[in-house]
Amino acid sequence: DALGLSIDQGFVVAGDTAYQTVTRAGGDMAEALTVTLTADDPALSVPGSVTIPAGLNWVEYEITGVTHTQGIAPTVLVTASAAGYGDGTANVAVTAPTLTFVPAAVTVLIGDTLELVLTRPVSESDADLTVELEASDTEVFTVSPASVTFAADETEADVTVTGISSGAASGLNTGYVT
Repeated sequence: DALGLSIDQGFVVAGDTAYQTVTRAGGDMAEALTVTLTADDPALSVPGSVTIPAGLNWVEYEITGVTHTQGIAPTVLVTASAAGYGDGTANVAVTAPTLTFVPAAVTVLIGDTLELVLTRPVSESDADLTVELEASDTEVFTVSPASVTFAADETEADVTVTGISSGAASGLNTGYVT
């Protein structure tokens, strides 16, 4: 007797949810089966357990992309286990959320402060998401807060950029918020 795991798209976006299915092959279908779930990386959240109802050989459950490190899409191994069954496993990639600033580009003068809005699509907002923010050149400008947290279903967060100095180079200096 064995357990199987599948996910429709093979990935989940950080700050969003997807559905995964656990199936059982063999065993007593007349009885409900409790399946323990684990993920080998905190970048993905899975429920601690799910129950396959009596008479069925599968159950679907929600998984949540929690974090994503810039430039790295972690692949998380999800394991399903139950007494009397061989383990089932599946790899799930946690991909970067789509984030944009409005406006997309600004000019900040020394001593000036501008407000930007960091946004994420509604289609990627089913779960909480914390985003770390960083100025590419802190001699030229600062960004605050250092991180923003989107609650589930929240799609906008305010960010402040402050001009500090002209930096080491003369003339117009360019920086990025990442």
